Amino acid sequence: MALLLREQDVLNLVGIGDALEATELALRGIATGEAKNQPRQRVSAPPATLHLLAAAVPTLDALGFKVYSAVPGRARFAVWLYRQSTGELLAIIEADWLGRLRTGAASGVATKYLAREDAQTLGVFGSGGQAQTQIEAVASVRTLTTVLVYSRTSDPLVDFCSRMTAKLNVPVRPAPPEEVARQEIVCTITTSNRPVLKGAWIQEGSHINAAGANWAAKRELDDDVLRRATIITCDDPVQAGFEAGDLIEPIQAKVISWDQVHPLGEVLIGRLKGRKVGTDITLFKSLGIGAEDVAFAARIYDRAVAGNVGERVNILE
Repeated sequence: MALLLREQDVLNLVGIGDALEATELALRGIATGEAKNQPRQRVSAPPATLHLLAAAVPTLDALGFKVYSAVPGRARFAVWLYRQSTGELLAIIEADWLGRLRTGAASGVATKYLAREDAQTLGVFGSGGQAQTQIEAVASVRTLTTVLVYSRTSDPLVDFCSRMTAKLNVPVRPAPPEEVARQEIVCTITTSNRPVLKGAWIQEGSHINAAGANWAAKRELDDDVLRRATIITCDDPVQAGFEAGDLIEPIQAKVISWDQVHPLGEVLIGRLKGRKVGTDITLFKSLGIGAEDVAFAARIYDRAVAGNVGERVNILE
């Protein structure tokens, strides 16, 4: 029988540390060829769009897919997890919080390997539902002293900063975009169609996680960010080729080339050198890939079994 795990179950079972470990394992697996990733597929039937990400992570004896439907103002997420060795369905997991943790964790892993070891300040563009885990993940891999946040909506931003200050015991405050961009680590996690981060604003030695845009027509970074980056990484270059507007448009304009875009996993396994000197500007373009979802779902499933959490359902026996 499969386990049905609700959103509250996921909240109770895992945290950002679990997501960081699972995400790093998945990215390493992609780089070594041990894990398999199927880039996101989309089916649009207005007003809805169905999104599907599938993957296999053999080191965890796991394969599966994340599927989510989106209509204006609402998205619904689920992960279907299977045991690779037997093909049996292990779990169906409500996956909104899973996805938020995974997205934050990808930025956290990139920060761990690409940001300066002494980096202490974080700037965040965006204060929506994904911003919390971006901050939590970065705070897990670097000792932060200051977090600055920019958002177009002032009242929700003030509330967000207050909540994050209390949660992390680190000063989190609103700031104008130019000041946010000058921090040692910068995360963009917006829904903007046009660039919110300008290369002229960022300082030497900074690390950038661009995590908000995963459509070919959407960008958070201007061309100067790409020009100034010493190394450009992403979670899956194949997936980036048709949905990373932050890379596609600059490559079409010959600002950079695809030869300059590398899988983050190659840095993790030591095949590719990340930061060479303190003044390097490093960039991670995060898209969100199925291998990360499957690896994290396997961690959640193991915790649920150990804790006798979830509802057993007789399906696909």
